[in-house]
Amino acid sequence: MRERDPSLGEAGVDRGTPPSAAILAAVLGEFGLGEASSVRAVRGGSRRNAKFVVDSPGGRWFLKERRASAARGGLLAASVQRLLADHGAPVPAPRAAVDGRPFVERDGRCFELLPFVEGGRFDGSAQAARAAGATLAGLHQLLAAWRPPEGVRGSYHDSARVRTVLAALASAPDRPGVDRWRERLAALAAEYDDASSRAGSLVDRQATQLVHGDYHPGNLLFAGTQVVAVLDWEAVREDVPLAEFASAALQFSREDPRRTPEAPLRIGLLAAFAEGHGGLGRGAAEAVPALLVEAAVAESAFVLEGSLDPARAEAQLATTERLAAAIRGAGSSIAGCLRR
Repeated sequence: MRERDPSLGEAGVDRGTPPSAAILAAVLGEFGLGEASSVRAVRGGSRRNAKFVVDSPGGRWFLKERRASAARGGLLAASVQRLLADHGAPVPAPRAAVDGRPFVERDGRCFELLPFVEGGRFDGSAQAARAAGATLAGLHQLLAAWRPPEGVRGSYHDSARVRTVLAALASAPDRPGVDRWRERLAALAAEYDDASSRAGSLVDRQATQLVHGDYHPGNLLFAGTQVVAVLDWEAVREDVPLAEFASAALQFSREDPRRTPEAPLRIGLLAAFAEGHGGLGRGAAEAVPALLVEAAVAESAFVLEGSLDPARAEAQLATTERLAAAIRGAGSSIAGCLRR
């Protein structure tokens, strides 16, 4: 789960403005591609990250703009991607620039270049959810053998950062419409604390390792119901695998609130994801409902951070409240469907 991505890069570059043709040509040259036969902008995902499909004599590539801070820390992400690709995981490894770095910086912008993978979105089926769970288990197994470097520990579970964001939102300066959310934000903070306490003893005794950090349907590509690529490793970090399992299971089983707000969680998809993953032991399964609540509240905090637009805040709070209530109400059923 990634924290809010600011719209301005550290160098003050407005990343909502597409890079010029001259910048693109220079970047591709630094990646050693030579003259591209076509460069096509791609829509979808964050509008703050420019993306392009590049056809060149060396094949088809995917060029993506990254945050400057992520690029400077991108050596770990690139190493992880190459390690996994070398072991046969469905992870495209970034192409190195001519100077050996996994990214190129030009005029305050940062770019990475990946092999293009043809694939589609998660179709919402149990088969695809099962494949996503199995892929996550395989990634965790490979990454368990790799020692995490210092300084990359992070989690939404029992997070001081989540609590700080919630407190800041609840104490925002008075302005029209904010007061009516203060009690609801405080209630979510209390819900988060309760869930952290319930999950704590079960989670804290588990070993940590490197994990993807942002495993959700938007970062996977599918061919039918099979996973063909796991993308976007900028958030790779050290965490308890169970915490990532829970946040990923939530993302693959939650319903779009615009379609069926009265049924925010699809237990069948959650069970399929867990089945593909291989299931959990009893203690781990019992911790997951609390972790699901933590993940839902943490996501809401980061979505709202820096902005309390009335319409956006109302929709986000209502969605999170319904989701947390659904998880609480189905806690026993959730734990039961996760067990081996």
